[in-house]
Order: sequence, then structure tokens, then C-alpha cells
Amino acid sequence: MGPRRPDMEYISLPNNKGETLENSNGSNEALACLLQLADSALKNGPYSITFDKKNPHIAPTGDVRDFLSYAPYWWPVSIMKE
Repeated sequence: MGPRRPDMEYISLPNNKGETLENSNGSNEALACLLQLADSALKNGPYSITFDKKNPHIAPTGDVRDFLSYAPYWWPVSIMKE
């Protein structure tokens, strides 16, 4: 299992923007909120993979750039019928 993340629904932003310009049924407030959140997110970055690595999330080598995974190693088995 990976990290939990909120489920997101796909929204076509260009289509949504066109609809908000045509009618104001509450979409304008949602678009304004989305733009405010996006602008604040741009001010907080940029982030990198090594941005917030702390123990125990560093690989055993001690290098924050090394890959670390808690998942069991597996390789997919392809079944080929000849």
C-alpha cells in the first residue's frame, strides 16, 4: 500500500472555465478558490525528492538521493502461451 491521498475527480479546466464565463451558478466561486489555492501552492515550492528526508526514511547508505521502498520486492510473471 502506498501513501493515502484524497480521491480526485477529473475536471476539464478549460471546459469549466468556459462554463463559468457563461453562467454564474456557484462555479465562479469555486474557480476563484481554485486559483487562490494554485497561486499559494506556487509560492511554497519548488520541492524536490530530497526536500524533507529524515530518519528513518533515509536509505541504509545514508544518502538521501538513494531510493528507499518499504514494499516487498516482486517481479510480474508473464504467462506466455506458445
